[in-house]
Amino acid sequence: MTATLDETQAAIRSSDSITPEVIRVRWWWFWVTAAVCAAILVAGLLVTYRPVAHGQWSEVSGTRGSLLVSGGDVAQEGEDVEVAVPGDVIDGTVISVQPAEQGQPPTVVVELDEAVDDVVAGDPVSVRFAPTPVLRGLIG
Repeated sequence: MTATLDETQAAIRSSDSITPEVIRVRWWWFWVTAAVCAAILVAGLLVTYRPVAHGQWSEVSGTRGSLLVSGGDVAQEGEDVEVAVPGDVIDGTVISVQPAEQGQPPTVVVELDEAVDDVVAGDPVSVRFAPTPVLRGLIG
């Protein structure tokens, strides 16, 4: 049996057609949406990524070296980094970051835990920086 348009509109207007179950469903969707938004925010704060910068050595001597790396502006003084050298990855610490100038990438000066012998100025280099929260990377 189908209801006419008038009957349907009358049923919608009547207070008997709005049941507590309908209202609960609406609140249920509100709480589900709020929980999903909160989970996304928490995940953005907890999940980290490790920025990687690529470039070249500008100078190297013993355990200290200067790197011209694009993306090096994310480095912070005192930050622990991993520097890729031929056949190995060496831990190091950022000593200073000099801002980019005249089309050159920033210069990151690092103190390495070990001396590097097989590297000369101009060799390619990759640097992996400390873990950074995903949310900070998206906002910054």
